[in-house]
Amino acid sequence: LYRAGKEEVFDFLIEEGKKKAYGNYSIDYDFADTLVEITDSPERAKKALEFLEVFHFKDERKAKLLLKFFPEEYEKFVEEQAYDWRIAEFHIKELMERKNYEKALSYINYVLPLSPVHSRTFLPYKATILKKLGRKEEALQVYLELFSLTSSLNYLLKAKELASIEEWKEIKKESKKLLHSFSLIEFLIEEKDYEEVGMESLIDDDGEMDDDDQHY
Repeated sequence: LYRAGKEEVFDFLIEEGKKKAYGNYSIDYDFADTLVEITDSPERAKKALEFLEVFHFKDERKAKLLLKFFPEEYEKFVEEQAYDWRIAEFHIKELMERKNYEKALSYINYVLPLSPVHSRTFLPYKATILKKLGRKEEALQVYLELFSLTSSLNYLLKAKELASIEEWKEIKKESKKLLHSFSLIEFLIEEKDYEEVGMESLIDDDGEMDDDDQHY
């Protein structure tokens, strides 16, 4: 059917997808994804949107169709559905792709109180945007917040890139209290605090780890 032409495929999916049997195996999700992908006109977009509405696929699939064919409705949709983290993330990515960082930041600040449970999804975008806008001190605080939420060494090292020497001394001191086990050891090695992990015997005269011991 696909080789025969998009129109026939589109109509087939619209009709076939209405059969309840597909829903028992979640194949209706595949139908919805394909419909969104091959929709190429406002007329078909309306039919695809009706299909999504019937099967309650009011998520990023609907956002994609609205963005492409009905931009005014799209703006209203992402505002009203901001509590849905999938739709919110789709919109944030779209704004960042267009380099509309100020609007993306405003939207993230609007979304965060609506979906606090998904803050770890949105905060990395916020930190990235703040860096791009040159607001490094604010980005630093967001990375530290992410570190406190996740204990991820990755966020801590991103914070280091933005902190002053004096700020990092204090951050480093407090961070050691939150890191445990292998993460703490990894952090101490990253900071070349070899004595704290009992590795001073592996350090050469220049204060670096011997090449033969790097694999450790």
